[in-house]
Order: sequence, then structure tokens, then C-alpha cells
Amino acid sequence: MPVCKKKVTVILGLLGCVVSGGEVMGEVESRTVALTREKAPGTRAVWSGFENFTINNAGQTGFKGFLTGTGVVDSNDVGIWLEDGGIRNFVIREGDGASEVDDGAYHRNFDIPRINSEGQVVFSGELVGENVDAGNKRGLWRYREGLGINMVARKGYPSGGAIVNTGSISYARVNDAGQFTYRTIQYADNFETDAFAIMRVQNMEQHVIVDNGDHATGLGDGVVLKSSAYIPSINNFGELGFIAQMEGPGITSENHYGIWFGDTNGRKLITRQGFAANGTDQKYDAFGTISVNDAGQVAFNASLKPMPGQEWNPGTDRGLWTGTSDLLHMVMRTGDDAADLNGLQYGQTLSFVMNTDGDVLFSSWLQFDGVELNNEKGMWMYSDGESELVAVTGRSLPGLEEWETVDYIHSMNMNDLGQAVFTTTVEGAGVTDDNDRVLWLRNADGELHKLLREGELFDVDDSEMGEELLTISDIDLYGYSGGEDGGAQSLNDLGELAVHLKFDGGTEGLFVLDTISTIPEPGTVGLCAAGLVGLLIGRKKHA
Repeated sequence: MPVCKKKVTVILGLLGCVVSGGEVMGEVESRTVALTREKAPGTRAVWSGFENFTINNAGQTGFKGFLTGTGVVDSNDVGIWLEDGGIRNFVIREGDGASEVDDGAYHRNFDIPRINSEGQVVFSGELVGENVDAGNKRGLWRYREGLGINMVARKGYPSGGAIVNTGSISYARVNDAGQFTYRTIQYADNFETDAFAIMRVQNMEQHVIVDNGDHATGLGDGVVLKSSAYIPSINNFGELGFIAQMEGPGITSENHYGIWFGDTNGRKLITRQGFAANGTDQKYDAFGTISVNDAGQVAFNASLKPMPGQEWNPGTDRGLWTGTSDLLHMVMRTGDDAADLNGLQYGQTLSFVMNTDGDVLFSSWLQFDGVELNNEKGMWMYSDGESELVAVTGRSLPGLEEWETVDYIHSMNMNDLGQAVFTTTVEGAGVTDDNDRVLWLRNADGELHKLLREGELFDVDDSEMGEELLTISDIDLYGYSGGEDGGAQSLNDLGELAVHLKFDGGTEGLFVLDTISTIPEPGTVGLCAAGLVGLLIGRKKHA
């Protein structure tokens, strides 16, 4: 079904001016997915709000909606929908009877829904009912267009493999091959044990990809996988990146964690706690999070520990790495000079995403002379061994007035086209809570463009002839993903961006912006370097 798109003229109402007299900032081609006050398909109610809005590489979107109206109470006021080609398909609602459950339970408290390009929606949540207790109230379900919902896993029931009595169930990560993965813990004698499994699901079949007691690939005989508290990443070939704990000969508390990549057809040890950390004279200590891509690369952050005889320095004890088991590159390390910021150093890594080319978009706190600055943050693009500054607090960006600077950097997403999107708040003369949040696009060529800003007018009417201009009061992106790690994404490989907007007067909407056909006005303000160190040190602490 053709999807209606229109070019929406976005207007910035200047402070103290009539809105219609504002400055035209460019044209954004968009389509409206859902609006509050509209009837929610599959119900007699209307939407009162939204969250967890994501998009897949087929252009389908999934979201969680809040309901109000006839028959709506606290126990049925949330639902999940899948939008496909302009058609909004009802998936599930709180209060609905749980499928494939024989004890009369019904759904409550959905977690973030994940969607993939096969039209599947995977979600976890809680159950309530007469026969539901703490030992069986959690579950994981899948919705497929035309096939409805089936239960994938439930606490207290078998999940396959070594898990005969499922304990905790993680949220899922999905890929474009119609697969998804989750981690589960074994439940025995009313207690969770260390035993775990990482499952991969395709069609109606579940496969144990990583199991408690498996040989820890790359290590000696008798060394086995023991437990994992980490959620695995999955690429579009069904290969997993995961962090797990080991036990066996030679395993101590100094070396009992590792990172692996692969599946049952072949799995490689990427690195291990206690190994020399690439690019440093220290060794890996604790691992943080992991991302993967279709090229078989991983990205991860970790803390560092001194080699024997060295002193521990808290200002240089963390870093970010990317690569394969054969070759890892250090992207950044706390205490190192921050790229393009003379006089400042990287602080602790905050978040990162990676695309199929191995490019890594990352953010970190900033340090000056070894001391971390209060809420001062930068974001960089790492590509081909070099990092380039994208944005930093205390500086201006193209599309802002020369007296306006970035106050804080928020969510980020990247795609396989090399595009990146992120949001910031800004500060300066005339900036208020009504116009301080901005949505940015960084194209593959490195050009940065302002897409939307609070205080601008946005047309929420999708018809070619109609027009309904509302003033933006908030801008939200969901997820941190490079598109190939199974995580929720806001930016797909078609250049389509899923954005949640709120407007003055209480209206909310979900929109897909076409960043390829968008024609932003060229920026006139670059990243101003003068006086940066003094400016950052003198800035107020971010609330």
C-alpha cells in the first residue's frame, strides 16, 4: 500500500515575534504514523500518548501506546501496535488473555517491543491472574502478521536445552533474518542458579546457541561457560556477541570473564579478563556492553587493571575497543587527548553504536588535567582508525545562532549509509525550556544539519491538501543502535527516521522523516574553538 508523504515546512518562531513571521529552516518530507486523539485500532479507545517508537529496515514501525476513553482502566490502558505501509495493526493490549497459557492469566506491564524486517514484534512482560505468582509471572511473546501471537518463553516453564525450569528472561534482540535472541537463567528449588542459556529463535523453533557447561572456546580443556548476566547481541546472519563467566582449571576471579562471537557452527574468543588490553600497557578487567555487525566485528567497553608493579590510575582506567578476534583496535581511553579538543581528555565512555563498516559513534564525559568536568560531554565518529568530533557541550553547531551552544547530548543512532542522528539541548540568550531541544542529522559526508527544534511549527496532517501546524514542545528518539546488533533503532538503512514529537496543547505524534529527500538549509555556524577550555570549566552543572 502506498504511504502518503508530504514535504512539511518547518518554521522557527523567533522569540518575541509572531510565529508566522519566523525563519524558514528547510523542508522535511515526513509521514504521520499515529496521533493522540485518534482511535486506536483494535480498541474502542483513543491514544493519549506514546513511547518506545522504533523502525525496521523495511520501513515498518512498532510502538507502545497509552489509551484513554470508553472502558479504559489502569489494567488495560497500554497496548502495542505495528504500522506497515500506513496500516496500523493491533498487536496486544494489557488485560488481553495470554496466548498459549492454560491458567487464565492475562497481560500486564509490557517491556520495550522489538521489531524486525520480517514483520515480527517481540515483547516481554508480566502476567496476572488467580494462578500467577512470582515463579511464573514473566514471559516473552512474538507477534507475526497474519499468524497472531505465540508464547516463546515463560518463567517456571521449560525453554529448551539445559533450561528445564526457566527463571529470569531478558528482553530480546531481533535481526532482519526473522531471528531473535534472549538470555534465560535456570530456576531450581524456587531459586535462580548460575546455569544459563542464550537462545536463538526462528520461525517456531528455538535453538540453544550458548549453554551452561559449554566449552569456553579458545581456552584450555575443562574450562566451561558458567553464567551470564549480559544480554547478547545478534547480527543479521544470526551470529551472537556475548559476555559470559567461566570456571575450570586456571580460572580465578582475576580472569573469569570473556567475550565471544559466533554461533554453534563456530565461535571465537574475542578477548578475556586479564588479557593485555590492545593499545595499552594494562589488562582488561570488567567488561561493559557489546555490539556486533554483519562484518563479524565487535565493539565493547571495559575497565582496565594495572599489570603487576604498576599503579592504578582512575583517570585512565577505561576504554572502548572494536575489531575481531584477530585484531582489536582501541577507539578511545580515558585520559587520552580528546580528538579535536585541544587541552581536554576523554572521560568515561557513555554510549556507542557501530555500523556494518565498523564505524563507531561514541560519546564520553570530558576531563581537564585529569579531573572529570561536571556534565561536560562530547560525541565522536571513529572511522578508519581516526576519530572526528561531531558535537560537544559548550560549542555551537550549524543551524544555531552564534550565541547558542550545546548544553547536553542525548540519544544517538547510526545506519549502514553512514548517517547518524542525535538530539541535544542547547542554551544561550533567548533559549528556554520551550525551544532548547534539537534533532540533528550527520550525513555520511560529515555534514551536520539541524532537522527539527522545539518551538518550530510542524504539519501533522498527512493529506496533500490539508495542513495542521502545531508547535513542537519535545523531541524523542528511542534506542541506541547501529542497525546490526539487534537493538531497537530509530534510523534505518533507507534513511528513514522514527521520531516522537510532542506539541503545545498536549497533542503527541509519531512520524517517519525521510532524511534522504530532506533539504536542510546550509548551516552558517561551525564548531567554534576559541576559549573552549575556559568555557567548559566555567559552565553550570547540568541538572
